[in-house]
Amino acid sequence: MKVTKRCFALVLGVVMLLGLCSTAFAAGAFSDIANNAYYAQAVDFCIEHGLIGGTDDGIFSPDTALSRGMLATILWRLEGRPEAPGDTFSDVVPDAYYDAPVRWAASAKIVTGYGGGRFGPDDPIRRQELAAMLYRYAEYRGEDMTVSAAEPFADEDAISDYAQNAAKWARANGIISGKPGNQFDPTGSATRAEAVTMVYRCIRWMQSEAETPSPDPVPAPGGKTLVAYFSATGTTRNAAQTVAGVTAGDLYEILPAVPYTSADLNWNDSSSRSQVEQRSSNARPAISGSVEDMDAYDVVFLGYPIWNGRPPRIISTFLESYDFSGKTIVTFCTSASSSHSDSGLRALAPGATWLDGRRLSGMSQASVESWVDGLPLPTSHQQNDEGMVISVRSGDVEIVYMLNDSDAAKALYAQLPLTLEVEPYSSNEMIFYPPAKLTTANTPLSDSRPGSLSYYAPWGDVVMFYAVGAPNSSLYELGTAVSGQENISSLGKTVTVAAK
Repeated sequence: MKVTKRCFALVLGVVMLLGLCSTAFAAGAFSDIANNAYYAQAVDFCIEHGLIGGTDDGIFSPDTALSRGMLATILWRLEGRPEAPGDTFSDVVPDAYYDAPVRWAASAKIVTGYGGGRFGPDDPIRRQELAAMLYRYAEYRGEDMTVSAAEPFADEDAISDYAQNAAKWARANGIISGKPGNQFDPTGSATRAEAVTMVYRCIRWMQSEAETPSPDPVPAPGGKTLVAYFSATGTTRNAAQTVAGVTAGDLYEILPAVPYTSADLNWNDSSSRSQVEQRSSNARPAISGSVEDMDAYDVVFLGYPIWNGRPPRIISTFLESYDFSGKTIVTFCTSASSSHSDSGLRALAPGATWLDGRRLSGMSQASVESWVDGLPLPTSHQQNDEGMVISVRSGDVEIVYMLNDSDAAKALYAQLPLTLEVEPYSSNEMIFYPPAKLTTANTPLSDSRPGSLSYYAPWGDVVMFYAVGAPNSSLYELGTAVSGQENISSLGKTVTVAAK
């Protein structure tokens, strides 16, 4: 039976709630995933919401092939772990982790197997199989699968008949991108990084189809804003990115000098590191690094999870590390059940103005915007954004852009400098993902011309066009290349984006 789009939002909400209660690590805690990797945000989402786990303690193995059984399991978990009626395949081991997921996927006609009663649960999933399973899952969800015109892959003739529509749908909706040379590589194995990225994009596409877009966010009034946060599992990181996008603030992650392990976060063990720290009001876990030029900030949003009813002790370390006199501090927290608390924090920064904070777990971006808009923030100095010029550089290759005066451009400019990964998309653009989403208020639509720097709101990626692209009502103009436009397609994998 197909499920309505409204129900999908409810199912995803349940998955998100389960993710808030999980102690699994998000991408930042995996030693083999850089924070600026193109797939880091997707791994963050899938780990946080309990869709997939690591392969070992602190290891994600992004370049390892994903198995067919694991993809069925991801979709089954996304669906809310439904009952799995029906017979299984002859090579599906009873009670294996993929047993119920594969039986459910077969009954929902998301998987069909190889024939002869075989499924191949441990086989690496091929890229065309991945596209086909996501396509069938979206069909099962009752989505409109009408495919608009999409540029064909150079190796389209090599795509099997059963996956032709799926490949076109995935490309047209930004779920899958080609490899160098505009190749789809249909029989190539999909890595865990590639697979979670495609799953994440599929979820975002279904969300955009199911939900009415929230109003464009309004940047907070006031002086320069810092959004500092501590996130042990990634939940608070996502909330902080939302706050930074709404306020056009700079993001700063409070990193412990000694990272927390899963054993450290075992709430059922009274001798675990987190439990010992929370029982001691004098505990001050050391912080790695520091905020550059704290004096430049007038407003500090401070985010953290709630541990045993109070902020983690590392937040006390942060507050005692700087002089907050004359600054405004606004706290926000994430928790599956506990209410907001800044217990014991205000005394650590007595010279600051403290505003009432909020628990952000489960709040939509529109709700966060409404909360921030209602805060009595200071109106001291405003950033002068006239003549915002940025550089995107990789080695000797540099592209210089003049940003426009839009809110989205200002929000991007406020996050600089950035070092992150870029990836080719289609045959006319390179894309990268800024840490925080950009507000699109007062931002014109992009005409997708060569040299345009644009922002695709549904995915949160910045697009550098080097050839003509298709117009899109969700694509916003950030600026125009003033030099180096001809070198966009030659950028290396890692770039530095900075103000000129």
